[in-house]
Amino acid sequence: MGEAQASARRPGGLLAVIGVFALGLICGAALLFAGARLMRSHSLPFGPRSSDRAGRYAIAHMTRELDLDAEQQEKVRAVIERTRANVHEALEQSRAEVRALLRPDQQEKFDRMRPAGPHRPGRGRPPTP
Repeated sequence: MGEAQASARRPGGLLAVIGVFALGLICGAALLFAGARLMRSHSLPFGPRSSDRAGRYAIAHMTRELDLDAEQQEKVRAVIERTRANVHEALEQSRAEVRALLRPDQQEKFDRMRPAGPHRPGRGRPPTP
């Protein structure tokens, strides 16, 4: 009798465990999707995807935290602009070198992997040869 009751409970318990596991997978996937989307929407002040707004934010933040005077703010702005240009150039150079290592079919896929930006395919400039 005890064995019959235990076997009768197993399917319900197993279904509950499977249901909880499935809900965990769904919630985890949703969190990963939301996190990835959030990361793509934020640009770093020194990165190639940065905007003038991000640079202004970085300067304003440093001005508040470090009490920068006007001259220091201008020098920091110049450093950020120079660094942004250097990073962008370095990324473009590495991209061109990687692309040169690929077969033509791989190059097509590689070009499609590249996110759209102001100086990227689909925005006025052809892909790097």
